[in-house]
Amino acid sequence: MIAEQIAQTISSMPEPLRTLMTWVFSEAFIKAAVFPGALFSTVLGMFAVWYERKLLARVMLRVGPLHVGKVSGVLQLVADAVKFLAKERITPSGAIRPLFWTMPSAALILSLLLYAFLPFGAGWIIYPSEIGLLLFFAVLALSPVPILLAAYASGSKYPFIGLVRLALQLFGYEVPLFLALAGVVMMAGSFNIERIVQAQSVVPFVVPQVLGFLVFFIAALAESERVPFDIPTAESEIVFGWQTEYSGAHFVT
Repeated sequence: MIAEQIAQTISSMPEPLRTLMTWVFSEAFIKAAVFPGALFSTVLGMFAVWYERKLLARVMLRVGPLHVGKVSGVLQLVADAVKFLAKERITPSGAIRPLFWTMPSAALILSLLLYAFLPFGAGWIIYPSEIGLLLFFAVLALSPVPILLAAYASGSKYPFIGLVRLALQLFGYEVPLFLALAGVVMMAGSFNIERIVQAQSVVPFVVPQVLGFLVFFIAALAESERVPFDIPTAESEIVFGWQTEYSGAHFVT
C-alpha cells in the first residue's frame, strides 16, 4: 500500500525530479545507500566501536563511555565525531597537499566498498558474484594503499614511523588471513560468498576448522589495528601513528 502511494506520488512529479526520485527509491540504490550499504555499515561500525570500548573498559576495571546517550553512553562516538568535525583542518607545511587531503576519503570509500560483496540475507547483496570472495580480498589488499600514501604525504616523522609499522603488520598478517579461508573455500567448493554461507546451514565451518577460525580472528584483528595489535598507532609512543597530522573531518574519515 505504501509502495503504491510512493509510486503514484513519483509519477505525478515533473520529469527531472521524477527521474531522480525513481532512482532514489530503486532497489539498487537502497541496497547501496541504506541496507546493506553505507548507512547500515556506518551504524554497525559505530556500535562495534562502542561495544569494544565498553568491553576494554571492563577488562581494565574502568567504566568506559557513560554520559552521552541514555544507554551506557551509546552515542559517545557520535559526540566524538561532532567534536572532530567542528575542529579546524590544518595542513602541515611539508605535506604533499593533493595526496594529504584525498587519501582519507579514498580509504573510506574502499572500506565501504567491501560491503558490496557481503550477503546480509537471501538476495540482500549489492554485487553478487561467483568470485565474490576473491573480489573481497582484492579490495581488502588495496585498502592499505591510501593509508600508506596519506602517511607519506604528511611529511612528518611520526606518521612515517606509523607507516612503517603498519606496512610490516599488514604484510605479515595478510598471508595467514588468506590461508585461513582456503579451508572454507575447499569445504564450500565455491568462491561465491552466498554459497559459502548456505553451505554452513547444517554445520558451521568453525566446528571442523577451529584452528582456522582462531588464525582468521587474530589476523583480522591485526589487519584492522585493533587492540592488542594497535602498534601502528601506539598513542603512548608516536602520538597517533599515521593519523598524527590529521585533524577535523579528515581525522574522522
